[in-house]
Amino acid sequence: MRRTISTVLGLLSLIAGLGAPIGASAQGFSANYSLHVPELRISAPASGLSLEAGQKWFARVGVGSSIVDQERLSVGGGYRFPDGQAVSVQLVRGLGQDRMGLAVRYDWASNYYLRVSYDRRWGEALTSSQPDMLRFSAGIRF
Repeated sequence: MRRTISTVLGLLSLIAGLGAPIGASAQGFSANYSLHVPELRISAPASGLSLEAGQKWFARVGVGSSIVDQERLSVGGGYRFPDGQAVSVQLVRGLGQDRMGLAVRYDWASNYYLRVSYDRRWGEALTSSQPDMLRFSAGIRF
C-alpha cells in the first residue's frame, strides 16, 4: 500500500514537473483605452426642437437631425387662414454642408399637405458633380 501511494505521488510529481515548464508563460499587460472625443451632435437622429409663435402670421425656428441628413437649422414663417389652412416658407441650412434650401408648404385643414423645396449648392461646391435638387412631396397627417 505504501509502495502504491509513493508510486502515485512520484508520478504526480513527475507530471507536475514536466507540466510546469510547458504551462509556464508570461503575459504582457497593456492599457486599453481611447483618447478621442466623440463627434459633437445637436441631437440624436430623427429628433429635433422647434419653436413657433404667432396666431395668424407665425414665425418658426427649428434645429434638429434627420436620419439621412446631418444637423439642420431652419428659419421660416407663414400665414394661417381663418378656415385652418396655412402657407409657410422655410429657409433650411444643413450645418457643415455647402447646401441651402428653400421650401414652400401648403397645409389644408383636413390634415393634407403639399410641399415644394429647392436645395442649391453654394461656394466652392458649385463645381462639384452634385446638382441642385428640386423636391416635391404630398401627404396626410394622422
